[in-house]
Amino acid sequence: MQKIWVIFLVMVAWAGPGLAQRVQYDYNSSNQAGKDFSKQDLKRYRFNKATLKRTNFQQANLFGAIMSGADMTEADFRGANLTGALLERGKLTRAKLDNANLTDVIANGAIFKSVSITGADFTRAIIDNMTVIELCKTASGINPITKQKTRETLNCPKN
Repeated sequence: MQKIWVIFLVMVAWAGPGLAQRVQYDYNSSNQAGKDFSKQDLKRYRFNKATLKRTNFQQANLFGAIMSGADMTEADFRGANLTGALLERGKLTRAKLDNANLTDVIANGAIFKSVSITGADFTRAIIDNMTVIELCKTASGINPITKQKTRETLNCPKN
């Protein structure tokens, strides 16, 4: 019995106390277009290849969410926490990201076309260089939570 207890303690130490909480919910490849997820705790939810057109994520906690390949056209992320989210190959055309926290986001290959990013925080975000150049054309504001300037978090050239 003691040996089993030791093995259990080693497993908890290795996996961390949130072992059962690592992935909260799986919306992979589902159609969530137009749904209202505003102000919800969606930490570590999976939305891989999901249809999220015109979905409302205002002020939602999407910490560590996985949204690779998702179609987020016209989605509303204003004031959302996307810290550490995975947005690779996601489509964010005309998405609203004003005052969103995108710290440590990984968004290689993501499409950010005609997005609004006033007050968004992109600290340490991994985004294609050409996309950053485009985002810098309209970047402005200061994130109300992190107090970071959008242009500085994108490393935009000084005007």
